[in-house]
Amino acid sequence: MDVKVHSAPEATAPGGPTNAAVILRVLRVCLHTGFAVLLLVAVARLLSTGLRGADWLTVGLALVLAAVYVLGTVLEKRHSSDSSRFDPRPYSTLWLAAVCLLWLLLIWASADFVWLAFPLFFLQLHVLPLRLALPAIALSTVLVIVALWFHNTGADGDALQLPMVLGPAFGAAFAVVTGLAYRALYLEAESQRLAAEELRRTRTELARSQHDAGMLAERARLAREIHDTLAQGFSSIVLMGRSAEKALDDGDTATARDRLRTVQETAAANLAEARNFVRGLQPPPLRSRQQPTQRARQAPPRSPHRKTPGQQPAPAL
Repeated sequence: MDVKVHSAPEATAPGGPTNAAVILRVLRVCLHTGFAVLLLVAVARLLSTGLRGADWLTVGLALVLAAVYVLGTVLEKRHSSDSSRFDPRPYSTLWLAAVCLLWLLLIWASADFVWLAFPLFFLQLHVLPLRLALPAIALSTVLVIVALWFHNTGADGDALQLPMVLGPAFGAAFAVVTGLAYRALYLEAESQRLAAEELRRTRTELARSQHDAGMLAERARLAREIHDTLAQGFSSIVLMGRSAEKALDDGDTATARDRLRTVQETAAANLAEARNFVRGLQPPPLRSRQQPTQRARQAPPRSPHRKTPGQQPAPAL
């Protein structure tokens, strides 16, 4: 259920998971496998001696412990693969407390369950803050020593033997050192993941800004070209139209006709320029399809009368 143990981060870079992420995944699998094997061995030893009285209750507690442990790991695994699912991280401390309580009841019933303390050391170190994890590991070590002494009373004497102390103490120390290394690997993998996300976000923003800059530059270019060609042509048409109107008012039809001819030529040139703009903005397939239609529109109309050899052209009206 805890975040650091059950959902090691993976780098989001195109190259795939980093070495730290792979190591974290292997350590996580080893932790869960070790817990399952130790619990299975303890239950098997209990069953091999024959179940009597309270042994049935001990087996039931072991099954409950396995169910609680699996429930926490499965929920965290599902959340790490899909963040929209239920997030069990706020309840990780309660989950660890339930696991430790069930383990405490089991070591009170049988000494075979004391070895579950070693994977629990890792869980305590990574679920709890460091200032709480170290006292919790020390307390668990003391409980293991007391449980070994309690279950060996009457078999090897009442004295506390040195192996009963050294074994759990060395195990706790090894768990602390390994757990701190695990935490360092986790922080490294997390920093790499955040850096990869920041890099991807920066690339996306850069591409978007370049696209926007290109659009603005293209708009400015089109505005300049329209102003330099079409707008000036329309201005000339307006001026020529006014000049032709003034010539007509003065009775100068020749000048008015010349001005109107200039208006026609300027309008035709502006129309051709506008078509060039549209053709330049179209994709190549659409442009190639429209070229025959445009050529057909620009072609002069054919005379309905076919000219025969020797026939004189009709006089212009």
